[in-house]
Amino acid sequence: MTDLVAPVGEQALAETRDKPFNIAEINHLALRVPNLRKAEEFYASFLAFDVIGRVRVENDESLALGADFDWAVEGDDGADVSYLRNGPLTLAVHRVGLGGRIDRALLEHIALRVDATSFTRIKGLALMRGYEVVGQSETDFAFRDPFNIVWDLNLAGNPVFASPYR
Repeated sequence: MTDLVAPVGEQALAETRDKPFNIAEINHLALRVPNLRKAEEFYASFLAFDVIGRVRVENDESLALGADFDWAVEGDDGADVSYLRNGPLTLAVHRVGLGGRIDRALLEHIALRVDATSFTRIKGLALMRGYEVVGQSETDFAFRDPFNIVWDLNLAGNPVFASPYR
């Protein structure tokens, strides 16, 4: 029977070396949003992501935007992708525009292990702001953010399959 706690660090690397497909780390998760500026502001303020870069796409070519990029000057369609990072997780947030189609089925949820302080803080903020609660227990809390992304927060040290959100 497989252990329900995911291996970490060197143990995880050692266990994947003999597999035919080896994942070294997550590069990024790509999310589609109608308004990139608002999504960037939300993920930076609510989930403490740092903006690490922005790109504008012109004629199928990605052009990196400088650190001096300013939404107030460039407008809501000044960038097409924002890259945000918090710890090991990088988000590539793509602007599809207000008329763009975004299906919930494209990404079911993002599950993260967090410390107790982060768990309590985000759970409290999500409840105060009235975000849809998808599932919760003493050690797990799942909510839907304003861009229809479900964030499933699990207290560090709990089994991988302990989530009430499935």
